[in-house]
Amino acid sequence: MNQDRILSIYSSELVTDFTIYEPGRVETIKKFHSKNDVFATILSGIKHFESRGFFPKKIILSTTLGNTIIETDKGSRVALITTDGFKDYIHIGRRKKDKSFNLKPEVNSHVISNKQIFEVEERVIYNGKIDKELNRKTVKTISKLLIAQDFESVAIALINSPKNNQHELEIAQQMEKIGLPISVSSKLSSDCREYERISTTILNAFITPSLINFVKNLKSNISPSYELKLMCANGGVSNAEHIVEKSGIQTLFSGQIGGVIGAKALAKETQINKVLTFDMRYDSTDISIFDEHITISNQIEINSLPILISSVMMRTIGEGILTPIEIDFDGGIRVSPEISDKDSDKFMLSDLLFSMGFVEKSMFPDDVKIENISNILSKYSNSLSKEEYLDGILKIFTIQIARQIRNFLAKRGDKIDSFTFISYGEFGSFFAPLIAKELGITKIVVPKFAGTFSSFGMLYAKTVKDTSLSFHKVMRPSKNHDFDDIKKHFKNMSNILKKELLAENLGEIEPKYYYLVDLRYEGETQEITVPFTESIIDDFHFAHEKMFGYHSKNSMIELVTLRVRGIISAKEIDINQSTSSIQESPKERKVLIDMEYKNIPVFERDSLQKNRQLLGPAIVSEYGSLTYIPNQFEFELDQYGNLVILKVE
Repeated sequence: MNQDRILSIYSSELVTDFTIYEPGRVETIKKFHSKNDVFATILSGIKHFESRGFFPKKIILSTTLGNTIIETDKGSRVALITTDGFKDYIHIGRRKKDKSFNLKPEVNSHVISNKQIFEVEERVIYNGKIDKELNRKTVKTISKLLIAQDFESVAIALINSPKNNQHELEIAQQMEKIGLPISVSSKLSSDCREYERISTTILNAFITPSLINFVKNLKSNISPSYELKLMCANGGVSNAEHIVEKSGIQTLFSGQIGGVIGAKALAKETQINKVLTFDMRYDSTDISIFDEHITISNQIEINSLPILISSVMMRTIGEGILTPIEIDFDGGIRVSPEISDKDSDKFMLSDLLFSMGFVEKSMFPDDVKIENISNILSKYSNSLSKEEYLDGILKIFTIQIARQIRNFLAKRGDKIDSFTFISYGEFGSFFAPLIAKELGITKIVVPKFAGTFSSFGMLYAKTVKDTSLSFHKVMRPSKNHDFDDIKKHFKNMSNILKKELLAENLGEIEPKYYYLVDLRYEGETQEITVPFTESIIDDFHFAHEKMFGYHSKNSMIELVTLRVRGIISAKEIDINQSTSSIQESPKERKVLIDMEYKNIPVFERDSLQKNRQLLGPAIVSEYGSLTYIPNQFEFELDQYGNLVILKVE
């Protein structure tokens, strides 16, 4: 068995992408499936490559199982054990600023009800001191109730446990006797924000039993010699059994993040400094930005529920090519609406592109019905022609996506025209030039394997572990600060991470550690994470001005959290594959451009010559992906095989 052979798998609701790698060779396949056949599809892909003599040393899997469980509210029956008097905390949540004057209080919804919450007498105060001892008798009583009431998972989240988790660990020890999966808040997050930490613990307990069963079943159906790794939200990989038992919540959104990891590797290879990724697939559209380093956030949301985990900065901004479109009886157009019950015509963005001639039905799963919407639009010909409607809907969608990207970047203080688009996914490279034109971005890069790029990008994933410590320090507006106490904590945190990293069966490779701190102006609630250096004060002022448009050098600064990221680098990936040097004659396709049907060339990507410039309009077709180059753009393959699209001045 080749020690360098890797199989990476990205599984979503409609399609699973497979990428195999060995030095000098990369191959990808795409398998469509129904929502109920995801597991069978993963196994069939593994068997497919085994039948061709490819037996991987390592399998890296990204699954949307956790996301699907939360979004459909079909997780395990969770019991929450919390401090006496705080039963309603999870349903109170955070105060919504837009509801400040609402006289009718709103209950914050979550995946559990009040009947699933159990209180125990105990109290740890803000500094970690035990103010009231744990009532151990109550804990034993609760454990018996959990068995009697058929609970499937336990979440333990006590007040101020990040400062002292003794009581949480005692409760966990008692609950282990009843054999249920246990989620302990202080092990998932050291953040003292109670609502967010309790939410994270509940959601982890909600998905853990299903994730454990999924990994167990997969392991029993593949060769025991395969190392099974799961992709995590922080951009790293981890031992599958270890991560689902300890912190399955880290697997959320991991598939899309594989694409960001691949984009970072591409940017480094081609020396692109500022990147805006655009990933559009069948059921989701996601963006991310980074410059020298990938941006890491410390909180994400799903179904408006907060989760405290380290995650690659990413934003979902749309529903992908299956975005619904609705036309009212009077001809009004709504893109991506809440589907109404009233009498109106409804179709999807995929139907639009098919009717305009850009895509064929073979690009879609059998479960997705594609139809020509010309007959629907002909009903509104009194106001606009069919061509005007088709062109107008495409422009509305493009403008809406561009607006969301512009808002996302504006909130971070970034100038849009300084970014390079790296677009991928089945339809990312189709829309990227249209959106770039709206935003004023002049360069788009479409990587090799664009249609399966998220699974391909996972090949570059490293082993990454994160830990944090709630730590409060007030710093005056002076550059003379003693950081010795902070450095001691960082050293202890690094030692903890080292044990976790080396437990991943990676031999004696020495991890690299990155020290970070969360800072804020005194009295504010919004923290900014900056690397820990002797100049963290100046770095914080700079970061604050960039993000919020101002800084206050005379204000006191609070340090609230210490963070350490430990990384063990993966082996270098060698994907130098030859491409055709013979330019084949393109085919033609009749498509709607600027309200007129025109024949434009369709190039097979593998037939393009490197460094030969061509002008749009044109289509570049490849396995699993389609790129549209509009007027006023030129394109070519660069020396690395990337498709580079440039705005013509």
